[in-house]
Amino acid sequence: MSNERLRSATAAAGLTKNSLAELVGVSTKTVERWLTQDRCPHPRIRVEVARALGQDETYLWPELLAGSRTMNTSLSEIVQIWPTRPDVPHDVWRALLRQASKNIEILVYAGGFLVESLDFVNVAQAKSEAGAEIRILLGDADSEAVRARS
Repeated sequence: MSNERLRSATAAAGLTKNSLAELVGVSTKTVERWLTQDRCPHPRIRVEVARALGQDETYLWPELLAGSRTMNTSLSEIVQIWPTRPDVPHDVWRALLRQASKNIEILVYAGGFLVESLDFVNVAQAKSEAGAEIRILLGDADSEAVRARS
């Protein structure tokens, strides 16, 4: 499972995997493991990473919190906001769809990008067959706002 909080905080700080690795004195491969395998660094390095990214280490690695506090922290906050849909990287969409197991809920004006770029029909079919509930709310096709955005 990837660490999207760490990935987003690194990007927001204007850093790359290489520059973060240099900054805290570890290999780029180590940073890659933190990002892609959700590995947690040693405490001293964790503090350095959190400081470099301007975040609390428990935000970047919520598993550091005990028990139900972890669950509450993970579920009670907005992790990232993008100003427009095209600003959301396709990797984020793919990761969200890949990780969904119980439900997928989508609210879009038109949603053509889901089918054109993210193979949504096949993903939704596979997730549905695996027991996930899929809910999609599309904008009114007669709406001028929807026509302008589609």
